[in-house]
Amino acid sequence: MFADIYMIKVWYDHSSPPIEGSLRIRDINIGNKIVRKNDEWNIPTHYRSQNESYVRQIGVRLSDKNLEHYNLYLVSPINNSHIELYYSGEKDIWFESTHFSTRKNKNFYIFSEGPSITGITSAGSVYLSISYKQHSEKFGKIHFLPSALSVDDYEEMLRDLYHIREDLIRDDSNIASIGLSKQKLALNLQEQLNKLKLAVKQINLNPHSTLALQTLKKKYEQYGRFDVRMELEKNINPGNPFYWSKVAKPYVATHENLLIKQMLEELVIYSKDMGSVGSKPTPQLKNLINEREMCFNKSDLSTDMSIYDLEDAGRIQQCHDDLLSKVQKNLDHRKEIRESNKSKAINFDFKEGPHYEDIELVLKMNGIFNSNMNYKHNQSKDSIQAQLDNISDKSPIRIKSYKVNSKSFVLKELEIVKILLKTFHLPSHYRFYKTFNKEAQEDSLKRARIIKIRGKGIITSKNPTKFNSHNLCIEFKYISNITKDSVDISIPKENNELAMLLENTLPLLLNEKEQNESPLLKLKQLEKVKTLSQQIGLLNEASNQFDLLRTTAENLLKMEIFKELEPLEYLPLKPTQLFLHNPPYQSAWQVIQKIKNNLAPSLSTVENQRQIPTKKIEHIYEVWALYKIIFILTRELGWSLNEKSDIVKYLDDYIKSKPHKSLNNFVINLFSGSWKLEVYYEPKIKLSDKFVKPDFVLKFSKDGTERGIAILDAKYRNYKSQGTQLWKKDIEEVAIRKYGNMQPIETNWQLPILISGILHSDKEFSDYDEREFPPFHVYYNESLFNTKLIQNKPHQYSSIYLAPSKLYMFKNWFRLIMEYHLKEYHLCWNCGEENKIQVEHLITDNGHSKFHYSCLSCNEFWVKVHCRNSTEHTIIKHINNYHLQEFKHNKWWVVCPTCGHGKK
Repeated sequence: MFADIYMIKVWYDHSSPPIEGSLRIRDINIGNKIVRKNDEWNIPTHYRSQNESYVRQIGVRLSDKNLEHYNLYLVSPINNSHIELYYSGEKDIWFESTHFSTRKNKNFYIFSEGPSITGITSAGSVYLSISYKQHSEKFGKIHFLPSALSVDDYEEMLRDLYHIREDLIRDDSNIASIGLSKQKLALNLQEQLNKLKLAVKQINLNPHSTLALQTLKKKYEQYGRFDVRMELEKNINPGNPFYWSKVAKPYVATHENLLIKQMLEELVIYSKDMGSVGSKPTPQLKNLINEREMCFNKSDLSTDMSIYDLEDAGRIQQCHDDLLSKVQKNLDHRKEIRESNKSKAINFDFKEGPHYEDIELVLKMNGIFNSNMNYKHNQSKDSIQAQLDNISDKSPIRIKSYKVNSKSFVLKELEIVKILLKTFHLPSHYRFYKTFNKEAQEDSLKRARIIKIRGKGIITSKNPTKFNSHNLCIEFKYISNITKDSVDISIPKENNELAMLLENTLPLLLNEKEQNESPLLKLKQLEKVKTLSQQIGLLNEASNQFDLLRTTAENLLKMEIFKELEPLEYLPLKPTQLFLHNPPYQSAWQVIQKIKNNLAPSLSTVENQRQIPTKKIEHIYEVWALYKIIFILTRELGWSLNEKSDIVKYLDDYIKSKPHKSLNNFVINLFSGSWKLEVYYEPKIKLSDKFVKPDFVLKFSKDGTERGIAILDAKYRNYKSQGTQLWKKDIEEVAIRKYGNMQPIETNWQLPILISGILHSDKEFSDYDEREFPPFHVYYNESLFNTKLIQNKPHQYSSIYLAPSKLYMFKNWFRLIMEYHLKEYHLCWNCGEENKIQVEHLITDNGHSKFHYSCLSCNEFWVKVHCRNSTEHTIIKHINNYHLQEFKHNKWWVVCPTCGHGKK
């Protein structure tokens, strides 16, 4: 049977209502023929579309005109469900009839959301099948390919669903261990396969068989068993040398032999899926390669190496050693200062100076210090010191009274005070820091605090001049006691606990030369790239192990015993007397069970060939995105999932197209330390006049308190071809107006909306130019949205993509929420590490404080600073930034999302 497929337009008559979902057909236009290759047709979905009055779809024309009483069907590759095609004798074309609802839009009846697959948006694979005279025959396969994703990405998305399922069941803790765990699995399977190889070799020499009667042509013989059929045939055709006869012959296609072959075929399929698959890397490997390339392009490394050097471990190490030699002196110098200060502080013995006086200060603190107050607390190679400037009646901290040598004094009118603490006495600094740090300032916002400081020091009083605005300077050399609302600030008993103040808390004052951190930051960029290269290497090694495993299994299948075996159905794994009592088969049975246990989490086996029938592409994308988000959170970002069975069952039902498949009311709970994250799919949120159903909602809680929600709505788009205006429209209509400004009436949804955005499939769009299409804060493009950064909440509206080969943008988006919106910047949101975080607090001679964070688990590095325009404008920098990166300058230079400082 031969067929041609055409693009056709089917015009419907909308003047009368549909009868049983059907409208009268006005006309059919036959368009271009679709090229057929190897009995298959590939049809991109953008070839198919709907209009108010017609459907553009495919039509089938058969070459054989002589068949009578036949029907043509499209058949699913999984469950053989089918759709019967309608035949137009006038046009000699078979096509799928479109169904309509009784509702109208303008003057046209609305297309039904039924099982239609040959038009509009569905993607997947179907067979062409003809049925005539109680006989059916499949004679071609049609692939509907997506148009808003590359074919490779679409295939990887479907393939990735199986990997996600497997990884959800297995116990890989994070991305750094996945390569190792894959290697371990491959080696374990290879060990079992080697044992099976020994058993199969013995079985091949003497395979189990049963006698079965076979009809063969045989030479007539005068002796032997009397064969009635042969005698009759000889009498009818006496001259023939050979006659048909039934002969009992050994039959090796037994359950046991078929089961062994089936298991070897499963291993081949699974190993091919987990291996290198020719020149195509797995989605996981491709994602790491893309992330490494992105990090390189966003770094300053191009002056030291090329992107091609990323494949050369020796070149990476050489570059690393060169950069390390440039920064090691400064790093050692910083370490020496901290160690020296710690030694001086621990061994410090306070000795009262001749001019020291007993000082007692009573202060009132109510609020966060403004920029005029200039609060510093740091260490340098010469001292450990704290400073509070410009204390007056108008500042958040005011002096109520003070005593010198038990004599009380009253501040003069408009007098401005400066408080200093300069000493190596560590308990004094501990008390001072606990009294005036940022947390204490925020605490005083709730209620004014009365603070009393007692100690020894020097007081100087000066007449104000244009060079010196301070009338009074109180310099403590020793603090014996500080109370807050009459409660003592207690001191840790152990010196090591006190020393932590110097190691992790008080910043190190950098001199002018040390403030040039370009070599250090470049080193951190390289270490990130190096870590990604190591992960790529582990996954490549694992893929190679699976390639070896596949080769071993394929060689076993070439053995004589398996050549003629063809399993007609999938065989269940069950023991037989032969498996239990025959030594070679017993060995094979034991190995088969172990192999099956290793393959159990995967659907990539003979039992579940990876064929997904036609489905709406946008729904496939949404389901894949939902499970990929869960995968990223649990396998890469350290969140734990207590109950896996439900979400795995949902995925099984979806992949196998179970009729009861449903993701209604889908919600799972994830946990990380004191945080709880609820992930919703299409929750129904009631508003005053309607309800909305965003695709993905993430609800964040800490210590039982709900902190806010993040919203993503999936858009299956190709913005690069569909245009910037559609991107802008989706953001304004969906991310901003529909979800960003929604007002739920149910209390469980009345939470701060931390961020609202769209999740699209066009991975090239934002990569093309983040300045023109900023993914994490769309208002960076002020001209397109006709606004100013300073007029909007920073990082409130976003537009990110998610594709199998590019996951890092979602990770960055999630990191933005945890670090920037929820202030959890002391954890690593690249791997989920909570404890192995190294913190270095530094301060410039201009008083700009900065924090360097290094994750010792994954080598992630980030910097917390503030905008030069305001200490209230927090900026957190990464190698892959979510703030807009200004490429004209140092690659660590970013644009403030609040005021736009740094934008050129």
